[in-house]
Amino acid sequence: MKKHKLNLSWLLSIAVLGLLVFTNSATAVDNSKTNELQNLKQVLIKGNNAGNKKIKRLKDPTKPQDAATKSYVDNLNVADADADPANELNTSAALMGTDLEITDAGGTLTVDLSSLVGTGGANADPACFGDSNSIDGNGRYFDCGNGTVTDTVTGLILLQDANCFLIPQRWRIANESAASVGDGMCGLSDGSAPGDWRLMTKDEWDATIQAVSNDCTISGINNPPALTGRDGLGCFVDDVNQVFSNVQSGNYWTSTSNDTSPLHAWVANLGHRTVTAGGTKTGSSFVWPVRGE
Repeated sequence: MKKHKLNLSWLLSIAVLGLLVFTNSATAVDNSKTNELQNLKQVLIKGNNAGNKKIKRLKDPTKPQDAATKSYVDNLNVADADADPANELNTSAALMGTDLEITDAGGTLTVDLSSLVGTGGANADPACFGDSNSIDGNGRYFDCGNGTVTDTVTGLILLQDANCFLIPQRWRIANESAASVGDGMCGLSDGSAPGDWRLMTKDEWDATIQAVSNDCTISGINNPPALTGRDGLGCFVDDVNQVFSNVQSGNYWTSTSNDTSPLHAWVANLGHRTVTAGGTKTGSSFVWPVRGE
């Protein structure tokens, strides 16, 4: 039998060729030569350009972050008057009492906003002009027995709890908090609704404290807060049966912005009997809601 010698260079060529084929056949997203199955996540890691190609046969979404097809979106039952996704051009919108009426070519949708707006005090108890502590209506403040106090000087109805929200708040939040008050909150049983209450204006705070003696301040012989008693003459702290609860001897917000510096609002300080325009709206002051003109 004839013997053949192995050609070493030929064997090396075969080995190199096999290595190249094995290596170049693994151009996968994960660069693994043993795992060539790719999911969409692996593809998107390398780039999200679809090269003008479509993703077909997508299932309808079931979770908030699922993708949706054009067909699924087009067939949504749109919550308007005619439930027609091809006709969404509103032609008018009008507020009729507490109903918002939105009209398009398919009809009119009515949205009840009564839970979002106040009643203008229509259902709330009126001011009172006497209580068990004042037989003939003598005095300034009267406890109406429903969580409110009437101020006969300003004509305002004040929340009896002068610190229902417990902590100072920023000006915007303070206005929103005051507007949120209604029957069942803050000790109220007056029939009022959210939207009936607000913050005092600068002028209303001026009228509230201007009759207060300097003796009823931090620098006086008595103690703050700088309010009169029920009779409108003495100091609040001297009353045996105080008409308000939780009154703070600090800053209370007004609803009035500083006209020369709108980043600030006026604040009433019941420690010093002052109303000043130095309250930065991002700062915090106490909230005392009122209602009435």
